[in-house]
Amino acid sequence: MFMFSKKVLGRLKSTNSSEQGMLLVTVIIVLGLCSVVSVGMLNSSKNSAKVRNAVKLHSTRFYEVEESVHKTMVWLRENSDKMFPLYEKTKFETHFAFGDPSLGTNEGVFFKTPTMMKIAGTTKAPMLSNNDSFGTPFFPNPTGSFNPVNSFKSADLGPANVRLVMVWAQDATTHYEPIYRLDAMTGNNPDRGVHMYSYIFSAVGGAAPAGFIGKNKITTSSANSTCYSFKWVHDGTNWVKSAPRANCNLESEGDISLKGHIYGKVTSTGSTVSPHEKANEVCEGSSCASGASLPDPGYYPDWKKPDGSDVCPGGPYGDLNITSNTTLGPSDPKCYDYVKINNGKTLTLTDSVNPYGFNEIDISGTLKFGTIPPTEKVTIYTQEIVGYQFSGSDLVGGGPNAPHQVEIYYTSDPLHTTNPGNQLLLNGGADIFAMIYSPYAPVHVKGNFVMNGVIQALDLKVTGKAKLELAEAPSGGASTPTGVTYSVKKASQSYR
Repeated sequence: MFMFSKKVLGRLKSTNSSEQGMLLVTVIIVLGLCSVVSVGMLNSSKNSAKVRNAVKLHSTRFYEVEESVHKTMVWLRENSDKMFPLYEKTKFETHFAFGDPSLGTNEGVFFKTPTMMKIAGTTKAPMLSNNDSFGTPFFPNPTGSFNPVNSFKSADLGPANVRLVMVWAQDATTHYEPIYRLDAMTGNNPDRGVHMYSYIFSAVGGAAPAGFIGKNKITTSSANSTCYSFKWVHDGTNWVKSAPRANCNLESEGDISLKGHIYGKVTSTGSTVSPHEKANEVCEGSSCASGASLPDPGYYPDWKKPDGSDVCPGGPYGDLNITSNTTLGPSDPKCYDYVKINNGKTLTLTDSVNPYGFNEIDISGTLKFGTIPPTEKVTIYTQEIVGYQFSGSDLVGGGPNAPHQVEIYYTSDPLHTTNPGNQLLLNGGADIFAMIYSPYAPVHVKGNFVMNGVIQALDLKVTGKAKLELAEAPSGGASTPTGVTYSVKKASQSYR
């Protein structure tokens, strides 16, 4: 610019006054244009920086809200045993009242949520919050010294503000299952910043399995190897299977390697879960221990249960060769050294009070069960299964019965079997409905079928197109509810 000015001045000296005036005007115009362009470029750069900063801020706030939703779910799960007593039908109806949709008188300033639930004897909505701008928290104390309002307010729920409001509750025979609306937002006003709301459905459960367990490791080797949970409800006549639910839990002390998605929580108490995105929730490390463990089924040359009592008083009773369709009922012997079900023949077990004990069983035909009373189950203990495999065509546990009503304890172990630790293979194309416990041997689920129930084994491997379906605690059936699980549904997020 300086050199340009010197040249222009030189030219001005060598021209007449008219030309000098024209050149000066031209210079002023050029300098003005340069200034305009420079200012435009600076403004563009400034605006770009603002946009980048806004995008980064928006993303950060979205993550903050999602983190708070996750931590709220963790709080609910960690305190589910303390909240559970409130859900028992008599206590629930004492503390809460049903009604038409209306606003609670304890609602906040910036937004309000109609609810069909109120605290009994009041017009207040059942509410938990870590920010009083959302409303005045009000919730009954379930038992002992646990105070939900104080616990929720003091908990680490992440960087966002959070509010839980009970909007409805479903009748689950002996208990109610509340439905909560969860609001999480940055700041106090939903018209400013990120606001996410979702509905949290609860499921009351009882003597249900902890989930699928592979003590040493769990491996799924196909994208088809998914896992949902299902609730089984007895309506007084039949068992009814629920829609898919996200409470399928997997647990191991070792590595967990996943290819199919697990709709629930995956826990490795001593190693890692890979990859994390294949599960709804992941926990790693000793602090994640749920207390779940493989059952101790006892040893069968001794015919003793873990508590020392006899599995088969006066037995076993030698061998049993099934050459025609046979039923073993309550008055028949339950324990045999060797049972062979010949091809094309059926053995039906109907005693739902006393367990069956088969030292060794050959299922060349079909093993079936009668209609089991809703509050009872058929239990089989066996040390060896000839061929170390069976399918849903060999063991027919479904039909009129729910998965939790058929229990199989496979007790193959290093001390009392000819093939210690031999893997048990579940294969074929027919679905299996049973609870399978194999504390001393691995279980391999292979084929194109659905494993309905649970497997708790030394190792657990799932290949092919096989799927897992965890049977949650039943309603109206064999279990007494003892806990509650939660799942997030219908999430919606906005930014203003």
